[in-house]
Amino acid sequence: MRKGAALCAALTMLAALFGTATAVAEAGGPFLPALPCDILVDAGHGGIDSGSVVEGLEEKHINLALALELGERLRARGYRVVLTRTSDRALSDDVPGTGRGRHARDLLQRKRLADALRPLVFVSLHANWAKDPAKRGGEVLHPANGQSLFLATLLQEALNRHYGLKRHPVPARSYFLLNTVRCPVVIVEAGYLSHPDDRQRLASPADRARLADALADAIHQFLLVFPNVRPRHRDG
Repeated sequence: MRKGAALCAALTMLAALFGTATAVAEAGGPFLPALPCDILVDAGHGGIDSGSVVEGLEEKHINLALALELGERLRARGYRVVLTRTSDRALSDDVPGTGRGRHARDLLQRKRLADALRPLVFVSLHANWAKDPAKRGGEVLHPANGQSLFLATLLQEALNRHYGLKRHPVPARSYFLLNTVRCPVVIVEAGYLSHPDDRQRLASPADRARLADALADAIHQFLLVFPNVRPRHRDG
């Protein structure tokens, strides 16, 4: 089968799986040059689900902005990258009529993308919130397996350098994606919206760009140790 025909067949499969052409267009925009992908970057929340909101700043927008930055930097390193969403939309809308609640449908759709695209790495991006306004910095949640822990450690070290803190990645047992996604998977809480300095950093395009660079470097370091697929070198 020719490469173009194979890609069309894969997109047709995704359309059947997700039920709408919109889902395929979102996943297959500038971040789906080939299947399977190397890295699936998940921008948490979206659409009706804003996530945390502090002083008018919505988590869903921070997650998406950081995901787009991270995706571009990973693609520049030669990796095939897919984003779970590239606009302000709710993934739960793609799995109607299942009898599940909206939140469960949202998580299910993210898992189905991971199952279909078979990435080497799944990174879900979020921003944190706490009642204690003194809590700050980023943290990485991971399941209890060696590769995910190693990925989480590299990403946590990148966050620690970014915020000037010393923190360890957090094992987490109750998160659906961490329990069901088959490849190395982590949830990156990129900072606390409830902390004024973190909030300013997350809202700043320049600070987000620096953070995206640091996270991309950490993911690249992981894939150098576990090189299931070597990045394709790009000219220029």
